[in-house]
Amino acid sequence: SGAGYFTRNPELYNYDIELNFTFLAGDGSQDGFQADYVGMAKKYQDILINNQQLREHVVDYENMPIRLDFIMSDAMNSLVGYRDVVVTTIGQVEHILKELNQEGVRNINSGLYGYQKGGITLGDKNSPNWSRQIGSYKAFQHTFNELADMDIDVSLALDYARMNNEQMVLTGNASRHLNGWYSRLVLMNSTGPVDTIFFARPEKIVEWMITNFFTTLSLHALSYTYEGVTSLLYSDYSRGEIDKNQSMKMYVEAFEAISQFTNINAVNPNQYLWYSVDRYLQAPMYNSQYLIQTDTVPFLQLVLNGSMEVYATYANFSFYTQSDILRMIDYNTFPSFMLTNDPSFNLVSTNSSNFYSTEYTLYQDLIIDMYTYMNEAFMHVKGSSWVNREVIAPGIIVNTYANGVKIVINYTDDPYHGFGQTVDALDYLVMS
Repeated sequence: SGAGYFTRNPELYNYDIELNFTFLAGDGSQDGFQADYVGMAKKYQDILINNQQLREHVVDYENMPIRLDFIMSDAMNSLVGYRDVVVTTIGQVEHILKELNQEGVRNINSGLYGYQKGGITLGDKNSPNWSRQIGSYKAFQHTFNELADMDIDVSLALDYARMNNEQMVLTGNASRHLNGWYSRLVLMNSTGPVDTIFFARPEKIVEWMITNFFTTLSLHALSYTYEGVTSLLYSDYSRGEIDKNQSMKMYVEAFEAISQFTNINAVNPNQYLWYSVDRYLQAPMYNSQYLIQTDTVPFLQLVLNGSMEVYATYANFSFYTQSDILRMIDYNTFPSFMLTNDPSFNLVSTNSSNFYSTEYTLYQDLIIDMYTYMNEAFMHVKGSSWVNREVIAPGIIVNTYANGVKIVINYTDDPYHGFGQTVDALDYLVMS
């Protein structure tokens, strides 16, 4: 059909490859790296720290952190042009977070999506175009300051890499493939005003990130949330050649510069950004299933433990069963939700229609119950590193921490009797 790329680079891309072999043996009593996946993860973490690709950053929180993101608005087709569908105002964000705080949900951090005119899909990339429907700049400033006084971290969230031709002109902004075509992704069965996604030039991404940060500096946000740029890496041939290594270098420098002033929340960040990241969002909780594996293990979570906070996928999208909650405790991963004040069916004609269940009132009790249940486990190991994970029987996991505490997780439907105690079915037990 001609829907492909046919031009190849006439020259090979030359670069050096370095491969290291590390042999692990025994139980780790001699060097601290036992011969299993836990030892592999700890050794990999050690290598990354020594290479300054990861930093040790253990924070002794009073309570477990939780991630509560909000969709504020998105755009839909109108008789003439587009109109914004506002589902959460900044005042409603403030009310919801204060209410949860009063109910005992502490250490909240939050990302605001679609916080300007045009919403998630058509909003500006470099400088927010504030909307009276959602909240003026002063209203955002007031809310940020109010919530910061309560140790609630609210951030602006934006995807800097994905763009569309309804949002801005492609010339000078969109990345081109070697054959001169704009790199694109066609959205199948799109219900919103956009059916084709393009990818921004790496130089423009960095420019937008820096401009947006300094434009909104007076909000005094405790963190910023980044998406797209954190996980997408590609070359660009729109003006000469920018290869992947050059793109990577630009992104690393931008994140390092921003991290000097604020905390960084990143959605699925690639490894080269880990040194600057404070919160890893939307971490995978299962294996990819591309390969046959005997078990699902928290390799990524073990590597990142003690360097940043790690958050699971949104719990209100089929990740809220008791087994899922136990998996978060097992993996030392914190819960997250995507919320709106109004019912999510309002978004059905927007490009955010995939967020099919987000109304806060539907999840208020689940958020409180999940937080209370998980925080009771977290309180015993806060500030202590995760040193071992053992499968002692099918569905029975024992996590060990540096302070000597063990948490036994029972994924089975039957009580487990061991260590002189009983762990109820689908429950956990903390042993000091």
